[in-house]
Amino acid sequence: MASSEGSHAIQCFDVREFEEECQYRLWNPATGIMSEYSPPLCIQFKDNNNTYYPWKCGFGFDDSSDTYKVVALLCDIKSQTKEIKVHCLGDTCWRKTSNFPAFPVLGEGHFACGTVNWLALRVSSFHYLWENVTIDHIDQLVIFSYDLMYETYTYLSMPEGLLEVPRMEPYFGVLKGCLCLSLDHMKTHCVVWLMREFGVENSWTKLLNVNYEQLLNHDRPLCMSQDEDVVLLTSYAGARFVLYNRRYNRSERMEHFKNKFSFYCYDYVQSLVSPHRN
Repeated sequence: MASSEGSHAIQCFDVREFEEECQYRLWNPATGIMSEYSPPLCIQFKDNNNTYYPWKCGFGFDDSSDTYKVVALLCDIKSQTKEIKVHCLGDTCWRKTSNFPAFPVLGEGHFACGTVNWLALRVSSFHYLWENVTIDHIDQLVIFSYDLMYETYTYLSMPEGLLEVPRMEPYFGVLKGCLCLSLDHMKTHCVVWLMREFGVENSWTKLLNVNYEQLLNHDRPLCMSQDEDVVLLTSYAGARFVLYNRRYNRSERMEHFKNKFSFYCYDYVQSLVSPHRN
């Protein structure tokens, strides 16, 4: 994982997991300096019936406290709720900041505008299978957004007009500092949305609506040129790439890898910022 905001350097996020706990550390690739591992965080993976309970995390920079924070979403098996625990770089413990009703969280957290964000389904459950999501659930697809400064959470809505369940789980991330949603439409097109102004739900803008004949099946954006004319996309398997020119509606398929890899792209800002707390 990675985080970059304004003048603050990117810090790579490394997590090591044990059977019932995990730790993380930060690394500045420009200097090669790495922080110590954090205090261990208890993560309840399984209950007495060996049912797996997933946990999610994300991190970013909090300008108000001038420090990095890691946010973990954990399953409280006893109360059947989720809880949020936060660790500030350099602290000796994790803090529980709130509880909220249990619902499935899709993928890892993405940092944008002082918040960490996850795609989620507001249905009462810890678990989900995308193939079991019905049209009745599509309105419950939301973004769960956690504010690092105020340590509060809110829900952001999807773009208007999502009237069908995509055949594959949507890709959610950040593109040019904006929340980004990539999904399949009618099994024929790749549609990419950007939330141009964070937290403003009517600022969702359709960036791409491209037939799969020009792309792969199914694609997600990795990065975009400064003028937004050219978008680099990769297949979900991550083995193939396409350059799509929005201005001329042209695509160019690039050489693919023989082995399957999963690729993600983050903005990188070189800096001497230390991964240790000041």
